[in-house]
Amino acid sequence: MYAKSHFSLTDTEIDIDLDRILSVSLNDDDSIQKLKNIYSCIDNTTLEGSDNNEKIKKFCADTYLATNIEKGIKSVASVCVYPTFVKLAKECLYGKGIKVASVAGGFPSAQMPFNLRLQEVKYAVDEGADEIDTVLSRGILLEGRYDVVFEELVTIRSVCKGLKLKVI
Repeated sequence: MYAKSHFSLTDTEIDIDLDRILSVSLNDDDSIQKLKNIYSCIDNTTLEGSDNNEKIKKFCADTYLATNIEKGIKSVASVCVYPTFVKLAKECLYGKGIKVASVAGGFPSAQMPFNLRLQEVKYAVDEGADEIDTVLSRGILLEGRYDVVFEELVTIRSVCKGLKLKVI
């Protein structure tokens, strides 16, 4: 029912693609507008062990300061923080048009019991996250237990109460 995908690029293929991307001219107005639109899709992220309240406040302020409506630079789509900082980030960005995303579900590896991963997702939702970035059970996926991964994601989705859910 589920197919495995295998992606394999050589260093040479990556270098060729990178050279092609970097050679694109961005001098015309259309290209600049496309870059501005791309910027507005970014989730500005801080997921460091050194994150603390003061750092999150500064991070949110700096993220908002990068917005420049006069120059047509919209805000990023969201800031992404750990669940414990969701409420603070929401307070810092209130009324500024920037959403707050949260990693939840055992970031970064999903190597914890599913009930605890689910509790973490519920916590982030309850704290006010606008979207959830959850972690795929990669180990279970690699074992070929696709039905378990599917059921986990369905259950996590149900806890998100209609919020955007991204699987990383």
